[in-house]
Amino acid sequence: MNSVAIIGGGSFGTALADLLARLGLQTHLYFRDAAQAIQTQESRYNQKYLPEHEIFPTIQVSSDLVEGLQKSEWLLFTVPSQTFRQVLTQTRDHLCNQAQKKPIVIASKGIEKDSLCTMAEVAVDVLGEDWEDSIFALSGPSFAREIMQQQPTAVTLAGTNEKLCDQLARIFFCENFRVYTTHDIIGVELGGALKNVMAVAAGAVIGLNLGDNSRAALITRGLGEMTRMALAKGAEPMTLAGLSGLGDLILTCTGSASRNRNFGELLGRGLTPKQAAEEIKQVVEGVDTSFSAWTLAQNLNVDVSIIRGVYEVIHEGLPVQQAFARIVQREPGKEFISP
Repeated sequence: MNSVAIIGGGSFGTALADLLARLGLQTHLYFRDAAQAIQTQESRYNQKYLPEHEIFPTIQVSSDLVEGLQKSEWLLFTVPSQTFRQVLTQTRDHLCNQAQKKPIVIASKGIEKDSLCTMAEVAVDVLGEDWEDSIFALSGPSFAREIMQQQPTAVTLAGTNEKLCDQLARIFFCENFRVYTTHDIIGVELGGALKNVMAVAAGAVIGLNLGDNSRAALITRGLGEMTRMALAKGAEPMTLAGLSGLGDLILTCTGSASRNRNFGELLGRGLTPKQAAEEIKQVVEGVDTSFSAWTLAQNLNVDVSIIRGVYEVIHEGLPVQQAFARIVQREPGKEFISP
């Protein structure tokens, strides 16, 4: 599998394209915006998302999705989660007409608002149940700029086809990028999606000037909510203690490059969700995921006070101070409860 189509020209897609191209793969990077694709191909810089980093010279950048698919043996999706179904549907005819299934690695993190499906569940819904063994989820603490800078990074790749999962993991492997494997796709995907909601809450704590004690407590209790939801969906508890759970949660809640944390901090300082989104200028996955996560939690009958608070602040206009006050004023109880 020496050729890959990376679908999504944001910061993460560009960083992974650079990584794989440096490792010798024929790498095709797809942009939806034709003008941006031309500019990136000619200048070798993704001016919109990673303007300070030159991309590897062998990367082929295009807005022709079919061309990238035809030249690739496997696919890597990095598009925003709420557009994943639409983009995957555009590739369905090509994928389903091939003699052999092309492996699909999904690095998009979120829960679809209408269906409440994870991205792997969306993929199975679009392509069919016979594709389950060809679908994988990639997640973990991995800021794009640090990947571009070749800083050491470790993530998790989940898939039910153990042999193929190991093969894909080895494709990424190098001295500064390590991929661990698991079969727990649900746990990996929910960890990657829900940590964005927790990062919004952690940012709000910073914006409210509530101190490190408060943020540490929120992150820890947030991990508890993430774990309960994942268990209720059939995940394994240890997955949430790994890179795609705790690891990604720590990075997103504390790292200065986290869009979700920065969005939450702006909310804590008094900006409205619309004003905060306009200032961030990029997709903040925690915004839509807070809606779908709260809806899913109600369907699963899981207690998630932090997720509910983030949802009500963003989607119902609840003041941040009131949301946080309601969380800390809850009745005391046992630290560990079953889902």
